[in-house]
Amino acid sequence: MTNLQIRHAQRSEFPIRTAGGVLGCPRWAACPRSTGWGGASAGKSLQPAAEASTQEKTLGNAAQMLMLPDMRAQRKTTIPAALILAGSLVIANQSHAQVVNGNFSSGNTGFTSGYGFAASSDPGGGHFTIGTNPHTWNSFLSSFGDHTTGSGQMYIADGSSTANLQLWNESLSVATNTDYTFSFYAASCGNDNNNGIDPSPATLVVKANGTQIGTTLHVSATNGTWTQFTGTFNSGALTSIPLVITDSNLQGGVGNDFAIDDITVTATPEPGSAGLVLCGAGVLSFRRRRQGAGSAR
Repeated sequence: MTNLQIRHAQRSEFPIRTAGGVLGCPRWAACPRSTGWGGASAGKSLQPAAEASTQEKTLGNAAQMLMLPDMRAQRKTTIPAALILAGSLVIANQSHAQVVNGNFSSGNTGFTSGYGFAASSDPGGGHFTIGTNPHTWNSFLSSFGDHTTGSGQMYIADGSSTANLQLWNESLSVATNTDYTFSFYAASCGNDNNNGIDPSPATLVVKANGTQIGTTLHVSATNGTWTQFTGTFNSGALTSIPLVITDSNLQGGVGNDFAIDDITVTATPEPGSAGLVLCGAGVLSFRRRRQGAGSAR
C-alpha cells in the first residue's frame, strides 16, 4: 500500500465505534469508502454477522439523516453528533417506564386487581375477565372488539358497589424528577335495556402514588365507543410509582359495565425525540463553527 493509500484509509475511518461497528457506517449499511472495518472495500455492502439492535439502527439512521453531507466528505462532525446521539439514547433508556401487558394480549398477568377474576362467565358486580368480546362473558353485555386491533383482548369488568376497589394496579419503575403521561381507553358495555346504551356508565379515577391525576373519566354511555384518558404526573424523588384505576360509580346492579385497553406510560416529552432535536442543533452549531474557522483561514 502506498503512502497515499494509507493516508486515504486513515481519513476515511470514523474515529468512534460502537459494539456493532463504526458509527456513521453501521453494519447493516453500505459504506461509501473503505472504513478499515472488516476489510470491506469501497462501494461494497457489509454483510451483518447478526441482526442489528434497535438502538444501533436508531443511532446509525439518525447520524445518516443529520450528517449526510459531512459523512460523504468524511469530516469529523461525526464526533460531537455521535456523543449527542449517544447521550439522548441513554436519557431515553433511563426515563422509559414500561407498562407490562398494557393491551392485555398476555391475559390476566402483569397487574393486580381487587376485582375477582372470572374467566368464562360473569358472576356479578366486582368481577372481571380478559377476553375478546364482552357479550361472550355476559349475554347482557354488548358485543364489540378491543381497542388495539378489534380482535384482540381487553379487560372487561362488571362494576363493583364497593368504594375504592382497585380494578387495575401496577407499580412502574421510573426515573427521578421526570414528567410522565398515563393513558388508556375505556368503553361501556352494559346492555341491560337491549338498546346499546349503558344505563349507568362507569366513572374511572386514576391515582399515581395515591394522588389523583387527570380528571375523572366519564365513560361514554354508548357501548363500544372508546374514550381516552390521559393524565400527567412527576416522579419526584421516587424510582417506583404505583398507578391505580378505580371506578367511583358504585352501581353494582344495572349498568356500570365497561372495558379498558391499551394502557401506556410515556415520559413527557419523549426523551428520544428531545435528544434528536438536541442532536440536530448541536450538529448545525458545530458545522457553523467549522465553516467560520475555515473562512477565517
